[in-house]
Amino acid sequence: MYIDHIFVIGSTTNRTRRQAGRRRSIIREFALNTSTHGIPDVGMIAMVHDNPQLPLIDSAGMAVATGFKHRITYTKKIISYLRSPYSTCNDKIPPVMLAILDNYQGAKYGYSEDICYELCTQQCFVTNFNIKPSLWKTPPTWLMDDIKTFLENSEIPLSIDWPTNWRSHVDSSYLSVELVHESTLIENYTQISTMTAVDALPNVGGQTGLWIGVSFLSIMGLAEILYRLARHQYYAIRRAYNRTQDDSKI
Repeated sequence: MYIDHIFVIGSTTNRTRRQAGRRRSIIREFALNTSTHGIPDVGMIAMVHDNPQLPLIDSAGMAVATGFKHRITYTKKIISYLRSPYSTCNDKIPPVMLAILDNYQGAKYGYSEDICYELCTQQCFVTNFNIKPSLWKTPPTWLMDDIKTFLENSEIPLSIDWPTNWRSHVDSSYLSVELVHESTLIENYTQISTMTAVDALPNVGGQTGLWIGVSFLSIMGLAEILYRLARHQYYAIRRAYNRTQDDSKI
């Protein structure tokens, strides 16, 4: 696979007249050397991800085919979860995961729940990209001669029948990917605690006072019941004793 053209729209270099009106987009054009491997119409896998986000392109990638110009429009969304004691979310990389990430030289990836297979904890920060793909047939006829000239002046190996079938080779190997921001705004969803430490103290104090009051009233009620039972028993014993004394006098 060979990259034949990379440029940022809005810069002063590598920009044609037809592309001068575009902004906030990146176009990457690739020439796939299918003749070397003998596999025609080989496509690619593309993925949009954040810088610290590990690109799991095998499971989350999007297939892009040759002979088309692909436009990937995206918006970014960040979800922030509350840390302890409100949740068990984690943003620290465990030693086992760090050993895996160390294999990516020069890249600083963060904690990812996606590559954890057991005892996984929720990430404190989750970044999602909403993708809207679209495509159309390329390359256009007016660009074919420029592509032919570029390939012949580059170091890309060409097939034996290139002089006679170069158009079919370009059609089956040309691939263009354009990445565009749908919006410069980033959606942020942040969890907020409904009860802080300042709110917890009076609430706990109020609940404690309520339970203390209820407990005191319960104790007083129990004491009153015991008093009435003891009084009733005392008068019953006294009446029985007086009745016995009266009978003995007779």
